[in-house]
This record gives sequence, structure tokens and C-alpha cells, in this order.
Amino acid sequence: MIRIVRRPLVVLSLLALPLFASNAFAEAPSAPAPAHAHAKGGHAHARGGWMESALTLGSLRPDQKKQIEQLKTSVEPSRATATSARKGLLEALATQVAAGKIDRPALQPKVDAVLASATAERATERAALEKLHSILDAKQRAELSTTMEARLAKHGGHGKHAEGSAQAKKVAEAFKQDKFAIDAIAPNDARAHAQLQANHLLDAAQTKTPSMTAEQRTAAAARLRANAAAAARLAF
Repeated sequence: MIRIVRRPLVVLSLLALPLFASNAFAEAPSAPAPAHAHAKGGHAHARGGWMESALTLGSLRPDQKKQIEQLKTSVEPSRATATSARKGLLEALATQVAAGKIDRPALQPKVDAVLASATAERATERAALEKLHSILDAKQRAELSTTMEARLAKHGGHGKHAEGSAQAKKVAEAFKQDKFAIDAIAPNDARAHAQLQANHLLDAAQTKTPSMTAEQRTAAAARLRANAAAAARLAF
């Protein structure tokens, strides 16, 4: 079924992770998946990110903890906007799938919103990571980086994400250094990647929908809407 993978402020968030998968249009039972169905694979483990892990450092001073908590809060608006944009596209596509006709020009404003919000979300997260680097001292940065490298080794680096995981390792290693400029390590490719994923989703919808029965269209639309709702609940 279609999956929406959020990009929280973790090592993997700096990479090109998919926004959507196209298999909402595969044969499947008509009942939509629970909203949390894909949390373990694409979302839940990612929540133990840079900010959350930094806040667990035993050596944090009170002023550092306050700054990090504020920094964590500062990224929430861009995440909420990106979540809303993804939800809007999925719901609009679900309506078209149910009706049996995919009108891509009509969906383009929704796609544009996804692209713009994905770019802004990623930029905000990257700036926050650089700010986090400046808040921590050298020993704290090294400890946090080691934690993130271990999490990456456990959860990332398979198949099509191998290249991104290698890049993430570079980010974590660079975080230990005195100077940290993420653009020099991992360029912000959020817009291009979001466009690629949106195209993949819409191509699948455009190809599969015409041959679907009314029952199949209803089931596919229900899965799209269930995942749109899940995306909303995953915002934080």
C-alpha cells in the first residue's frame, strides 16, 4: 500500500527518502490499512532523531537544554506545512481515482505545494542541525554523532537508500568536527526528489485507474485517504 515517509531531523532526513509509493494501485483487500501500519518501517524509528538524542545527553547544561528544546520547536511549522501539502495531494488524487479519471493539470497546484513545502522543510531542518552543532561542545558533538551513526547502521543503508545512507554517514562524521556546513556534504535535493516521487505516484494512478473496476477504485481511494490521514497524525 502507499506509504508516506516523513523526514524528521535525523541523519536519514538529510537524504532523499520517498514521499510516496505507487502501490496503492496494486490488488489488495478493500479495507484500508491502519493509519499506523507503516510507522515501524518508515517513521517510528526515525523519531529518535538528532534533537531527541541531543536532549538525552547527560552532560547538557540547563541553558543548552533550553536552546535545543526551542530549536526542536522551531522546525515544527515547516513540518506541519509539508504534512498538510502531502495530505492535500493524496486526498485530491483519491477523489480522482474514485471518479475514474486522473486530471494531472488539476493536481498540479497540489504538487507545487508539496515541492515548495518539502524544500522549505528540509532547509529548516538543515539549518537547525547546524545550529545544534554550534550549541554543543566538542565532546557532546562526538557523543551525539556516535549515537546517530549507530542508529543509521541499525535502520538504514539497504537497497535504493544505500547511497543516501553513505551520505548520512558523512554528515554524522562531519558533525564531530569544529566546523560544520551541511551544504558542502549533502546538497538539499528535496525539491527534485519530491518531484520524482510525485511523478511516480501520479504515473501509477494514470496508468492503473482506467482499467480498474469501480470496486477497485473505491479501495485504492480509501487507501490513499487513510494514508493522507496518517500523514496528518504523524506531524508533530
